[in-house]
Amino acid sequence: MYIMQLFIKTPLYEHNKYVPHLLEHCVLFSSEREEAFTYFGDINAGTTYGGTEFEFYSPLSLSHLLKKISQPISQETFRIQKKYLAYELKNPIFSQKLREKFMQTVENNSCIRANTLQKGVNLELLTNYQKKWYQEQQMIFVGEDNNVDLQFWKGKSLKKLNGKWDKKCFSVKHLMYQKRTYSLFVCNYRTASDILVLDFLEGLISHRIFRKSLQQQQPFEDILDITLSDQYMFLSAIEMQPFKDIDADFYSFYQQRYLAGLAFNRWRGLIPRIALYTWEYVSKKEHQQFIQQLTYEGIQSLLALFSR
Repeated sequence: MYIMQLFIKTPLYEHNKYVPHLLEHCVLFSSEREEAFTYFGDINAGTTYGGTEFEFYSPLSLSHLLKKISQPISQETFRIQKKYLAYELKNPIFSQKLREKFMQTVENNSCIRANTLQKGVNLELLTNYQKKWYQEQQMIFVGEDNNVDLQFWKGKSLKKLNGKWDKKCFSVKHLMYQKRTYSLFVCNYRTASDILVLDFLEGLISHRIFRKSLQQQQPFEDILDITLSDQYMFLSAIEMQPFKDIDADFYSFYQQRYLAGLAFNRWRGLIPRIALYTWEYVSKKEHQQFIQQLTYEGIQSLLALFSR
């Protein structure tokens, strides 16, 4: 048994995640017990800000999944799943509410919603959304070898990694939520390279926190969270402090550790969604070369943004 993944670009509808989330529920629903057992047993699905992912296992085939998610949605399925989703959204967990606040802060738009029912959504609207976005040109497939399939749909049109990142894409924002201060390191990315830089930075900071906890014999608290949407990537932290103690020696140590991990396919989890959102494919070799050319001075210039 091996894992495969299908990623579909599914933008927010009128600043709300409700429509793509509801569609995800509807396309996997079945009133037939045997079929329902098969799909819900072998498929994991989730919708984020800008994309929907289906993770499935052999022997379930890709063609079977595509047939399932492309078929018309019945009025009865729509009614049942709308009711179910209303129940699910009634009591969202803390992390979901917090990420909604993050997105509102990042986009400076209080209308963005992830955990709220959306009025006026009917079956016709949902069907039109399905026809527009559940299309081959909006899909990235990750096969059994855990790599983006470049012969499949959108994979055929992907460009090579640009290799240049822009410091101007990065900024820092702050917000208060439930009496805690959060810092958001925001990347309004233009290329895949901008995303790779923030992903590297997150690992660098996390590893420094971990090493410092060991040295001080304190429990490690993972205070960082990284989110990639179809327009932004941001690193959030509780009461983030400037990391002035990340010196050149520690940077060099972590950079080599990161590169060693890449050799064993670590740090590659974002690659399919990067392809989905930027139309750029990052091969392992290009990923390694990009990380190798990052400099301590360049990363320090980003960390300095926290001090402002």
